[in-house]
Amino acid sequence: MGRTVAAVLLAALAAAAALAAAAVPAGPAAADFQGGLKAYERGDYGAALAAWRPLAEAGNARVQQIIASLYAGAEGVEKDDVEAFVWLSLAVHNDRPGSDRMRAERTLANLGRRLSADELRLAQLRLGHRFEEGRGAKVDPLAATHWYRKAAEAGSTAAADRIVALYAQGLGIPEDPRQALWWHRLAAARGLAKAQYTLGTLYELGKGVRRDYGKAAAWYRKAAEQGYADALFNLGFLYVQGQGVQRDEARAYTFFALAAEAYPPGKVRDSAIRNRDAVAQTLGEKRLKEARRLANDWRARHKKKAR
Repeated sequence: MGRTVAAVLLAALAAAAALAAAAVPAGPAAADFQGGLKAYERGDYGAALAAWRPLAEAGNARVQQIIASLYAGAEGVEKDDVEAFVWLSLAVHNDRPGSDRMRAERTLANLGRRLSADELRLAQLRLGHRFEEGRGAKVDPLAATHWYRKAAEAGSTAAADRIVALYAQGLGIPEDPRQALWWHRLAAARGLAKAQYTLGTLYELGKGVRRDYGKAAAWYRKAAEQGYADALFNLGFLYVQGQGVQRDEARAYTFFALAAEAYPPGKVRDSAIRNRDAVAQTLGEKRLKEARRLANDWRARHKKKAR
């Protein structure tokens, strides 16, 4: 980071310290802050940082600005512009709207422009971890995936892995179908069956994308190859209706039968069985035998996995 950004952060230190003192409730936390301030004033920056860090980790925006300035100015720590960016980003997130926050945002923007691409990607990854784990801010899966996405788009495979992990838990996915599409595609491309199935439904229904039964069938098949019951079930319907695939009742029977095996006991499994049996009635003995052979071939090619 250049001198200008460091100077801005350091120049704000005294003002931030005064505001932080007012923002820290009376009690042990206030004592910790005052102890850190006294250590800073006598030039013991390491002790100051040790006293202030718990307050910053708890989400105190003013103290987080101070921590950022220490990293920017190499006071008590080695100069670390990545950590300065992380702490100042947390401060901006946690602070109330106002002139102080606006100044911090401008300083943050300048700092971001001065980081190398590798440094910025690392900072974004660290911010994702912090919001995912609730360190320096409240747990916020959407904020975590916001930063993970930035890092992933810049080439971080670690960030992409975290997005997929959150996706698998149903966390961090925007409600807007168009925005969520990026998450679905990333997770699907990295082999997550749930995401492959979801992407198939988006193409089948035309939610956030142009309706495309061919792509729906392709994504359902990828999920079905991992034993995902809903994908097997939906493939059965596509083959019955001839949507995205050539109409083929024998293959429809195959996928309904496989879905019935993959589902746990319950209404959905019963529905798969009813559809399998209904299709079976439309097949002659020869075609039914073929359909059962197709099901056996599928089982042999694909390992059966839990739904």
